[in-house]
Amino acid sequence: MPTTLLYHDDDHLMRFEATILAIDPAEQTITLDATAFFPMGGHQHPDHGRIAKDAANYALVTDVRKDEDGTVVHHYLVLRGELSVGDRIVGTIEEARRRHHMALHSAQHIFSAFAKSRFDLGTGRADFSPDGGLAVMERALEPYEVLLLEDDVNRIIREAMPVERRSDGDRQLIRIGDIDESPCCGTHVKNTSEIDFFKLTSVDGKVLRYETGIAAKRRALRMANHALAASSTLGLEATRDLDLEVRRQVALREEAEKQLEDWKAALTDKRIAAARANGRPLLDGTVTLYQVDLGHLSTKPARDLLKKELVGTDELWLAQSDGGSLLVASSTPAVSARSVVEQFLEPWEMRGGGNLRFAQAGPIPPAIADPLALLATWIDESLRESPSTPSEPEKARR
Repeated sequence: MPTTLLYHDDDHLMRFEATILAIDPAEQTITLDATAFFPMGGHQHPDHGRIAKDAANYALVTDVRKDEDGTVVHHYLVLRGELSVGDRIVGTIEEARRRHHMALHSAQHIFSAFAKSRFDLGTGRADFSPDGGLAVMERALEPYEVLLLEDDVNRIIREAMPVERRSDGDRQLIRIGDIDESPCCGTHVKNTSEIDFFKLTSVDGKVLRYETGIAAKRRALRMANHALAASSTLGLEATRDLDLEVRRQVALREEAEKQLEDWKAALTDKRIAAARANGRPLLDGTVTLYQVDLGHLSTKPARDLLKKELVGTDELWLAQSDGGSLLVASSTPAVSARSVVEQFLEPWEMRGGGNLRFAQAGPIPPAIADPLALLATWIDESLRESPSTPSEPEKARR
């Protein structure tokens, strides 16, 4: 029977009550009906702690595993007194170990989010243990990238952003402010300020190692002392020149990024204004259809723009993103965004989906020369035929 996972309700739960369901003295394992002990999984190492009936009868937990059927098994090395099936026990998590793992895990989510958004650099694997954090990236980082990403993570730590957990069916989603939301089965801090400090301790090609909290501060201090000693050996000017060159490269990269973002913002404003000025009335003016080419934006920014800023009352927006996707946003009951995707795009063998208000599909096949114009014409004709549900496109459109 699957064990109730109490840490999904509260990552900071360090003490809980439960009932013993099974004890295997040969394997030195205990199974409970519910647990706050995190089992080894998602590359996060397991919790340690204590399972006790009272002061004289307890077991010290040194490993936790979850079977395929969802049963969490607590391995112990020391058993004092006697524990029996049916006993009510108090479980106590080794708090320092748990908090260290939570800080490492949340820091990795922040680091990976900025690595992806800044440099389009994905994280292949991560590991969180008492020895610190490890991340394997898709490629090696440049020195200026290391500096920028460290600054990004520590800035978010100082801003004390909330970290929230929510369930999505069988999945757990972790959201860190407006920085990142991703599926994760591990434990996390409730606020980024709990991470305290972030420091990359080694960069070996694609493999990065890092620490958080006091361990990160101590490592940063040692590295600063080494740099000071090196400056005495090599000469102050040499280290100063190197430092100035790194800072110059960082400044150039930041300026180029700012110019690109300013250009994208100006172009976006211009194209949105043009789209609003050329809205097409449908259903005797009760619905307005807008078309905007957002091909200078990747799919996520384009999607967020339509969702948050462009959907007013009785509006239907069509957009194309740089990722080769068609986006549909609807605020009118006359047209379901999902029905547009499912009915119009199916004959083109494009993959997609969504809901009443927003849907997307892609990639756009080369056979569609002007996808926005074709989709707009099809919607107009379909609404004339049946205002409630657009009809399936004719095969002749292929």
